[in-house]
Amino acid sequence: FILEANVAIKTHITFGDEGFHAAVARWIAENKEYPQWNQLGYTDIFKANYARPPLFNLLGAGFLLAFGQNEIILKVLPPLISALIVVSLYILVKRLYNKEMGLIASSILLGLFSFITYTVLVLDEILFALYMLLFIFTFLVSIKENNRKYWILSAIFGGLSILTKNAGIILFVFAGLAFLYITLKERK
Repeated sequence: FILEANVAIKTHITFGDEGFHAAVARWIAENKEYPQWNQLGYTDIFKANYARPPLFNLLGAGFLLAFGQNEIILKVLPPLISALIVVSLYILVKRLYNKEMGLIASSILLGLFSFITYTVLVLDEILFALYMLLFIFTFLVSIKENNRKYWILSAIFGGLSILTKNAGIILFVFAGLAFLYITLKERK
């Protein structure tokens, strides 16, 4: 977290999508309002198509409201989320397999170039990665242990990932596979 936050704090928010997400979060925090989420048209506020799920921008605005209107808040958010991803991956893989596998999986994730890129830019992919990881691994734990608590957690994280990025729609495939798995397993 410290290394990634150090890189993120030293760079300016200038990248196209990064600047967009920072501007939307700042606008929401200042106006205490969320622009209309319109999948097909445009909003009067940004004069552009705003066809994104709202969760990442609301999270950024919430952090700005809680900790002050400072750009550093938005820059520290992705490294914080990436630290949560690594810890979550370790805990869930350890639960599925063992400590060594959890450590190896976390180490590999930390070394991926795409993960490094998204942890220092204010982009919604990092929050989507967190919720997808939590969805997939709680889904696997629920299947392995046949525990209803993990089924519910999996559904919650799946819903959050859909609210973070449009690519979360792929979770409907997982839901279908889960239904088929349970049907075939119980022969009902």
